[in-house]
Amino acid sequence: MDVDLLIKGAEILDGSGAPTTRGDVAIVGDRIAAVGRAEGARAKRVVNAMERAVAPGFVDIHSHSDYHYFLAPQVESQVMQGVTCEIIGNCGYAAAPIWGSWLEDRAREYKRIHGLDLDWTTVAGYQERLKNIGVSVNYAVLMGHGTLRGSAMGGANRPAKPEEYSALAWELEAIGYRLVPIKRFTRSLRSGLGGAGGEPDFERQD
Repeated sequence: MDVDLLIKGAEILDGSGAPTTRGDVAIVGDRIAAVGRAEGARAKRVVNAMERAVAPGFVDIHSHSDYHYFLAPQVESQVMQGVTCEIIGNCGYAAAPIWGSWLEDRAREYKRIHGLDLDWTTVAGYQERLKNIGVSVNYAVLMGHGTLRGSAMGGANRPAKPEEYSALAWELEAIGYRLVPIKRFTRSLRSGLGGAGGEPDFERQD
């Protein structure tokens, strides 16, 4: 078997919860081709990992890299720790969807501090920008409750008016979500803009 990279003799943690095993990991391109004993494999590069452990990439479920991707698309601060997937949009602070005065204020601030141009309003537009710069990690985007409310209401610390609620609903329905009455609160929804928004919760529509 011809491979691009062969990691030999590592302590392998496969992520299943099974006991570790000593073995090899063979990689072709950006895919794992074999795990175990790669006897006879011909590799372009061999890494001796006898005193090292090999594991699947970690998922950072609470990340705020939403805008940092544009400053450091290789995301070394995460990759060097073994993180290969991030959940962004946490704490109600998402990069999209965003519009109105909320977008204008944020765009002005990020241009002043980081030199960034925020030229999207939708999740699709945001993801297209990330695709163009080539971010090195996988990511999943949460819908930022604070960003949605700020866009619809300009940061007002009160329940949404009917027309503002409709704006929230329209933005979410456009990407496959709908608003439903809240039956429970999470800790994050009790503080900041979320604490004033007792009426909306979000539910995925499949």
